[in-house]
Amino acid sequence: FNSDDSSLFIRIIILHHLLYIPLAPFMVLNMWGNKKRAYKKKAKSANPRPLSGLIWPITDNKSGARSTTKTNRSIWASSIANVNKSDSDKAGKERNWRFKYNKYVMKNVELSCTSKENALKVAQDGLDEAYKL
Repeated sequence: FNSDDSSLFIRIIILHHLLYIPLAPFMVLNMWGNKKRAYKKKAKSANPRPLSGLIWPITDNKSGARSTTKTNRSIWASSIANVNKSDSDKAGKERNWRFKYNKYVMKNVELSCTSKENALKVAQDGLDEAYKL
């Protein structure tokens, strides 16, 4: 590069930065609008994509919503119900499952490690609940 090319390049970079700062909010708002329209269009689609792969069960029949939180809480609580009923009840009633589930997972592992029978019972009860849902 010679000095004329580099000064032109620097001027273009400066111009880009000067225009980017005031125009960035419009660009972001445009992207949000495009995303919102795309989701609306997808929701109104006459031929929605067929479900495939791992399909979570419908947890709210009124809206047809699928909640991974409710499903996971139910499976973890049911898995230890026959081994420790009080902890199972606590897990099933946990309101802040998303941030406190690790306590119940650890309890599940602790109960499973006490004996081979408990481990098999916990695993089977969890799978039974998953298939039931």
